[in-house]
Amino acid sequence: MTTILSSLNAHVLTARRGAQAEHEVRFCRPPLIVCDMKLPDGTGIEFVRWLRTQPRGNRIPSLAITAWGDHLPPHAASDFDAYMRKLLKLERFSAVAVALAYR
Repeated sequence: MTTILSSLNAHVLTARRGAQAEHEVRFCRPPLIVCDMKLPDGTGIEFVRWLRTQPRGNRIPSLAITAWGDHLPPHAASDFDAYMRKLLKLERFSAVAVALAYR
């Protein structure tokens, strides 16, 4: 995903853990959050719910990447602006990421 976003001239910050992502978001306001659902220290749902409690956090669009079948669990779907199932189709991922970042 980093390679794809970089090819679209995006400046990409990566975080391997939810705590690291929280730290990054405290110091910058990214135009888009792309978040896997399984993190070593929690879930993408927990991270995005934390994000929504932060100043300006509701204005940052979020894209969930999941292996949880065709749909996110119902309790999680409303927390994200969009979601995509693994294995990603590159063209669709690029289009959705750009659309969310520039809406």
